[in-house]
Amino acid sequence: MSSIKKPILFFFLVFLELSGLSADVPVTLEIRNVVRDGGTVYAAIATGEEFRSKSPGLRFEISPDSETAVLDVSVPEGEYGITVYQDRSGNNQLDTGFLGIPREPVGMSNYDGRGIPGGFKKIKVPIHSRTGTITIRLYTF
Repeated sequence: MSSIKKPILFFFLVFLELSGLSADVPVTLEIRNVVRDGGTVYAAIATGEEFRSKSPGLRFEISPDSETAVLDVSVPEGEYGITVYQDRSGNNQLDTGFLGIPREPVGMSNYDGRGIPGGFKKIKVPIHSRTGTITIRLYTF
């Protein structure tokens, strides 16, 4: 490559990155402990800003036919909070009981089912070109 083409290519790549025109990164969400034929699974992927503003960010519906649901998505590189629930009642919303405790299976990125899940800082996951698969387990309380 000529000495003139190298700087042009470098500045073009920097421009793409800074302008937000960089390509999305494919990632697979593997949702485990799904109740087979137990209702639609809803997944939301949100940036920190979307999470704090209670905006769902990207939202997906999955009709599971096994105990593991798989969803392939593409998002820009960054940190995301991923929340998932299975709508067992069929009312298109997460049912909660006393003190807001979920009555339907729920899961979040970086959550092990013990204690209070925490905010975005605790559940966020980095998504980049080497992420591959993120596994989220559903829990019933």
